[in-house]
Amino acid sequence: MDMGVYHLVDNFASLFLIANKNGPEHIFSFQHTEPGGSMMSIQSRPRGGGIKKGGWYLWNTQEAFMNTFANSDARKDASFLTELVQPPYDTIPYTKFARNSNDPPCPAIGKWQDFGRENIYDNAKRTALIVPVFRYAEVLLIRAEAENEANGPNAAAYAALNEVRLRSDPTHPVPAGLSQAAFRDTVRKEWSYELAFEIKRRFNILRWGIMDDVMANDPHASKGYQPYKKYYPIPQAEFDAGMDPDLQTEGYR
Repeated sequence: MDMGVYHLVDNFASLFLIANKNGPEHIFSFQHTEPGGSMMSIQSRPRGGGIKKGGWYLWNTQEAFMNTFANSDARKDASFLTELVQPPYDTIPYTKFARNSNDPPCPAIGKWQDFGRENIYDNAKRTALIVPVFRYAEVLLIRAEAENEANGPNAAAYAALNEVRLRSDPTHPVPAGLSQAAFRDTVRKEWSYELAFEIKRRFNILRWGIMDDVMANDPHASKGYQPYKKYYPIPQAEFDAGMDPDLQTEGYR
């Protein structure tokens, strides 16, 4: 933070456009070039009734999560694709998006949609879209969380969290006078809203010690989750090299 090299960009939605890749908020990202590049867009692009040129829709989200965002929060529209405008065809609402007949319709992930690329429709369906691994907003969230855990919700914690919050929702600063526990909950919500679909959630709920509860209360994830799955198995190569098989992670023995 003291280096002054990185900073938040003004427009949250612009972070995920190919034209703005590797900007002042991007610290470390997976880089992709065409034609052999990223498949993030086609994996999350919807298909279903009336969509003429859609994607695979293997990655999507839940309406319930979208509805937890305040309508005044710019991250809502940027994170969720609720309709597909496809000139000269129709405009398709997300209620008609469908991966298959067994899954209910749900919004698509908006962060990986960069419309206007001609190659979105080609056979390869790959783009030069980058995938952020670490961006400056996460630095601020780490600062806010660490300050609160070490010193309570002090001025530094509020400043860091409000810098993230007010970029997308300038009329709703973090409420003043929060307790340490309430500020902790607020930070965790900001993690979810700011970094939704950026491959952070699993790591956060694991280190917060709430993974079992979160997964058990998720109508989709709970179907296949078991508590032992919070940890990965030790690779077979380690046992082939002489490691005691009894040391295998519980649940994978």
